[in-house]
Amino acid sequence: MKGIESEQGSYALYVDVINGEIEVSHDFLMPEQQEELRQQFADHTINFTQNGRMVAAPGESRIIAPEQTYTSTPLTDGGFVLSVSEGQFLVAGPNETAAFYKFPEADKLKVGQRVKVEASGRMMESYPSQGTAKFVEILPDYKPVNAKLSESQAVAKALEISGERLSNGYIVINEIIFDENEKKWIFELLPDDGEGILEVVDE
Repeated sequence: MKGIESEQGSYALYVDVINGEIEVSHDFLMPEQQEELRQQFADHTINFTQNGRMVAAPGESRIIAPEQTYTSTPLTDGGFVLSVSEGQFLVAGPNETAAFYKFPEADKLKVGQRVKVEASGRMMESYPSQGTAKFVEILPDYKPVNAKLSESQAVAKALEISGERLSNGYIVINEIIFDENEKKWIFELLPDDGEGILEVVDE
């Protein structure tokens, strides 16, 4: 398994000590590779189970683009891209645990985007945690009808405003509300970030 393991894939292998059957869960083995393993270990029964989506094929993007660029309906899924560097990005809240992910296409992501991450393999239990992203789904950018900024632009501005005031260098956003009357974006942050509320003027 180690010899054919995909760079972005992962697997788990178990052996039933009673009947000798081998259980393999994976996200990268092609049918022909499965058959080769069955022939190589013909004395055993090998059961393969696909775990999540298969890794991207060579030349295939690991980024899942939204069907529509913008939406006027507030979203609650995913988390926000807080920083991007070569081969890595940081994402956090509301439904994504703060984590640094290795990702070959990180340079195609933008700070402020709301995303859902499908990880591959084990996560290191640091804070933020560390792992490898198998796929990144970009969600539609929330843009209220009467707003000048979109949600991703407001998040990017919030990160600029927070700047050096935060000891950990980033904020974890729990919720975002657009106040149409006051023409401002209100960010509810997690308590650990030192500021419960952060506001961004819609301009």
